Amino acid sequence: LAAMTMVCKNFSDRDPAMGMLLDMATGTLQRTRRYAHDSFPFELDSMDLTESLRQLCAELDGTASCALIFSCDERIDDLFSRDQKIDLFRIAKEAINNALCHAKASSCSVSLEIEESSVVLRVSDNGTGDSGLSGIAFKEEPARRPRGLGMRSMEYRSHRLGAAFTALSSPGVGTTIEVRISNGGTGI
Repeated sequence: LAAMTMVCKNFSDRDPAMGMLLDMATGTLQRTRRYAHDSFPFELDSMDLTESLRQLCAELDGTASCALIFSCDERIDDLFSRDQKIDLFRIAKEAINNALCHAKASSCSVSLEIEESSVVLRVSDNGTGDSGLSGIAFKEEPARRPRGLGMRSMEYRSHRLGAAFTALSSPGVGTTIEVRISNGGTGI
């Protein structure tokens, strides 16, 4: 893709079709890089999960006029394997992305806490809400129902973690995504 972009750039001044192809190749290259980064969050190699989430929230704070607040229990990092940390990071990132891009939220809180004998990842926003998400919860393989790829991805990752997944939403109130991992999936 990078080579195609360079070739197109060389001819884009003389050929409008090459200019159009350059725009398409550039956009595809950017999306591919973003996908590769999201598939393997390198932050988790150099930082722990809580620090990676803290940094993600700091980087996105103020995006789309939405304030992001992060809180966590620092003891959590040692409870999960690398793969589990990646799943939790991706779930949080998707839920934050939904709040920023779809919900028109002005505030979003992200927490990763130990509650009783569970670890709970919770992302709550004050956005527009979605009546189609009123009380979706599962503990088994997610049932087939109409919803976006992001929601299916969060459900799938929660299932891999052995977690209970809940999405609660009300129009005009906002949405809360909760992933609850009982002590069977952690070292609590």
